[in-house]
Order: sequence, then structure tokens, then C-alpha cells
Amino acid sequence: MVIPGDTWVQQNSDLIYRVIRNVNNELNMVNASLALNKFISWESINFNDDIRPDDRLKKKENLKNIKPAHLSNSQFKKLRRRKNSMPGLKRFELTTKTRLIVNHGNESVIDNSIAMHPYYGFPVIPGSAIKGATRHFCKDSEIISAGKIAKIFGSESGDREDIKGGIIFFDAWPVTTSNSFEVDIFTPHYQNYYQGNEFPADNQSPIPIPFLTVRADTRFEFALAPSSTCNGQSDILVDEAIGLVVEALKTFGVGAKTGSSYGYFE
Repeated sequence: MVIPGDTWVQQNSDLIYRVIRNVNNELNMVNASLALNKFISWESINFNDDIRPDDRLKKKENLKNIKPAHLSNSQFKKLRRRKNSMPGLKRFELTTKTRLIVNHGNESVIDNSIAMHPYYGFPVIPGSAIKGATRHFCKDSEIISAGKIAKIFGSESGDREDIKGGIIFFDAWPVTTSNSFEVDIFTPHYQNYYQGNEFPADNQSPIPIPFLTVRADTRFEFALAPSSTCNGQSDILVDEAIGLVVEALKTFGVGAKTGSSYGYFE
């Protein structure tokens, strides 16, 4: 049966909303991905009202309720085994030295987003972010030759040759599913100035804006694998790429706000 647009949205949203309730009709922990990307709220929603998700989610006490969906240890191990099942794949672990936030500027129901698993809501570091940070580190530090950079990472847009990279970078996941989110705050002091309305002046009230981060001391599992272009040198190239990733994340960082000491590992 085809349901008209508004009714379809309301019925599906109501269904998801009921699913995340427990038997006592009280809300369980709010799945981070649903809350930030789809605005499945932990409060009753009246669809006749003018909903402003930013008003509700921009409260520090509400952001604290956002946690990953519950997964048992065996379930999470199965997911990790499935993700890491590619032949030749090698894993290694690193721990965040500072807070971490990746994909800070992506679309969200509030001003600032964070990379997370779309179904289970635990924080992730996309393979593209790991690859990009490591490539920039290699180019800036000149630690390896341009030819080796192309061999590992492939060509960039605008390069004369189209070269496929020899290494596949997988998303990094936390080692456990325990809640590793932490609320941080930044405070713009010249709100009207940033909006282009006034000159910066001390009479403008600072507005604290909370946002989600990954807490320090969170252990992540990384994984790299050889692509079809390794030509018998897969172990050597993967080991070399692992060393570059480790060095990049310790000295260069990954994600947003690295200039403010976010995104560094140890």
C-alpha cells in the first residue's frame, strides 16, 4: 500500500521511535547515528509543531545521553571479523592521546557532526580520512619519494598518470563497544560578526556550543590490505604503509581541529 508522503514519514518515524523504547515505555540510550543524522529524539515528537532539533540537541545534558547501540562482545567480534576478512589484511591498534573528531563539518541535525557507524552508532575513523592524513604527512615531511607515495596511495586528481594505489585503507573501529563519546564545548565570542552583521565587539554575548568528540584513551583497531597492484610485494608494502600511518597519526593527527590538539594518537 502506498502511503502519502507526510503520513509515511510520520508512521515510520513513530515506528523507529517505539523500537528504541523498552518494555516500561521509557527511552533506552539514544543511538548516536539516529539522533544526529535522522533526529530520532528521546522526547515525544508532536508532528504538528515546528520542530527545531538544534534547540534540543544543542543542550549539553541531552548530548550526554547519546551512546552507541548495545552490542554483545560476541556480536561485535563477528562484525570485526567480517570487516577484516580480506586476504593479506594486517591489523594494528593505536590509542587516542587527545580528543578526536572526524567529519566535523558533515551534515547533521545540529551544526557539527562526527563520524560514526550508521547502524550501531559507535565512532569510526573512515579509511579515506586515514589515507588522506597519511598522504599529507608523507608529502609535507618528504619522508618518502613522490614515486613511493603514488605507489602506496595512488594518483591524485589532476595528475598526469592515473595510478591505482597499492594499499586499501579500512575504517578504524574502537576495540570495544563501550561508550567512548565525550561532550566538548567551543564558544564563539563574536557571533554577530561571524554572521556578517556587526563588527567584533565586547558587547556581543558569547554562546557556548556543545559538540560530540571521542574521548582520549580510546583504543582503535586499524586495518590495511594490499590491492591487486602490489605484484608480489604485498607484505613489504603493507608493513611500510602501517609504519607511515602510525607516524602520521602520532605527529600529524587526523580529523578536525588538529591545530587545537585534537586527533593525535600514541
